[in-house]
Amino acid sequence: MTPLREWVSVSFDADAIALRVNPPYGIAWEVYDRFAEIAAILKQKYGTRLVDLVPTSRSLYALYGDSTAAYFYVARAREALSQNP
Repeated sequence: MTPLREWVSVSFDADAIALRVNPPYGIAWEVYDRFAEIAAILKQKYGTRLVDLVPTSRSLYALYGDSTAAYFYVARAREALSQNP
């Protein structure tokens, strides 16, 4: 798998961090577990400055797939971002 640093570009503003994700591979199916991994990696790197990682509407089909648990898995990963370590 391609290292995260090769496909995430980061820009900083006074109050926010903007992330642009450009995966070098095609869209996978039910990638909610990878979403949680990426959220944890970014939380470790940016700490309390990163408060949320919002999936785009175009990514939801591939992110959740057919899994009914995927929505809750992603929601827990997003909630963890707002919690202090």
